[in-house]
Amino acid sequence: MTYAVATVSPMKGRQGSDKLSMKMDAVKLVQETLVTLDASAGYVTGAITASRPFIGVAAETVDNSAGSAGDKRIDVWVTGVFYFKTDETAAQTDVGKIAYWDTGSNGGNDQCVIADPGVAMEIGRIVAIEGTTGRWVRIDGYAFRGDGSAS
Repeated sequence: MTYAVATVSPMKGRQGSDKLSMKMDAVKLVQETLVTLDASAGYVTGAITASRPFIGVAAETVDNSAGSAGDKRIDVWVTGVFYFKTDETAAQTDVGKIAYWDTGSNGGNDQCVIADPGVAMEIGRIVAIEGTTGRWVRIDGYAFRGDGSAS
């Protein structure tokens, strides 16, 4: 197909640089949980595997579990600071460290972060501690960085 010089705006709208609307897999994703991209299918999911990159934090709760992949869209934050629980004891000395998605023995927890990498994927930098069970994490620059492996 050949395109001529534009005589009307080709814009279909604009997505903000901090939040994207993306098609999702046939799952339920809960607001403020970590999400990945199933790159082979092109849909947002919450399942963590070595080949699925961290893409951000669900900006809303959307239930597509009764539908088919791609039936619904979800807004995903790709920048910002978010609160996450931790299975470790959070300490003030964690501030400034890289935060990792807690893959745990159950194959992944979409709401917990850890400071010890193991084989988990990087999701941001710890910017503050909340008691001993929570961390505030800035995800800027970590979403869409590559596959799900730790570096």
